[in-house]
Amino acid sequence: MTLKHKNGGHGKCKIYFLQKQAFSAALQIQAKFDDAAAEVKQLKAKPADEEMLQVYAMFKQATVGDVNTGRPGMFDFTGKAKWDAWETQKGKSKEDAMNEYINLVKQLKEKYGM
Repeated sequence: MTLKHKNGGHGKCKIYFLQKQAFSAALQIQAKFDDAAAEVKQLKAKPADEEMLQVYAMFKQATVGDVNTGRPGMFDFTGKAKWDAWETQKGKSKEDAMNEYINLVKQLKEKYGM
């Protein structure tokens, strides 16, 4: 599909440029996300359980999307906590979850060091 400009030209180049720009931005976010995922494992001190649940929830939302499993059984306390944290992210886009994850890891690096 081509778009015609008022001056009779085609908009193919502009559309291609915008698609290329969006793809490049997605690659940059993915690279920052991957770096953050590696960095969170290198913190000097272990973050609090609540912070780790946030890390888990953002990571799962960014990599899987909305929670896609049933809630764990009543005796799986850790599994339920993780599932509940992930469920709070329901509906959040992959890009938003990645950006929030990157920012969260940045805060944890400042708080706990690397």
